[in-house]
Amino acid sequence: KKDGSGTAFSDGEEIYNLSLTENDNVVLYAQWRKRKSVLEIDPGKGEYDGKKENLRITGDYLSEYRADSTLLTPPEGFRVEFDTNGGERIEAIYSNQKFTGWNCSQPFNGELKDNIYTFTGADGTVDRITAIYEPQSIQLPPAEKEGYSFGGWFLDKEQQEPVGTTGDTWIPQKDTTLYASWVELQLMSKDNYSAYQG
Repeated sequence: KKDGSGTAFSDGEEIYNLSLTENDNVVLYAQWRKRKSVLEIDPGKGEYDGKKENLRITGDYLSEYRADSTLLTPPEGFRVEFDTNGGERIEAIYSNQKFTGWNCSQPFNGELKDNIYTFTGADGTVDRITAIYEPQSIQLPPAEKEGYSFGGWFLDKEQQEPVGTTGDTWIPQKDTTLYASWVELQLMSKDNYSAYQG
């Protein structure tokens, strides 16, 4: 029937004896429904709309969804600790992370342009987009140790991999401990007793 009720036949099905009268015309009505596919938003290690879990949005064919980056909360940055090697204690610093874009899983059936996703996939397909973050720089703190001059921060205790000194910026790529380098202060005096006749 036109309203979709009655007997249903699927594509490719062979049909016999629909009419009791020979050469009678029978009208079959096509029934349509829009294709539906799914967009899955993975916030990476952050949150999307206050949730850490992936968000699944089902949409009709050619409908759109705005993947709103303002709903993202980036994950906590990397922890940088400071080993002052006998100097005054310095509190750890956390770097920040910044959202830089979406990574589209492959195969990708829909279309993503300017954060607008268009549902163009086949019925039941799932596309995933994952938030990408970039670590931001920290400013290296000053260090003090009585009787010594600060020589900068290093990635290793052996002081072979320099990072920078007070006020420099540096981008951590993981949780890290930086090591202070110290130069002992030495005062040199010159006998000037005779110079001042005295």
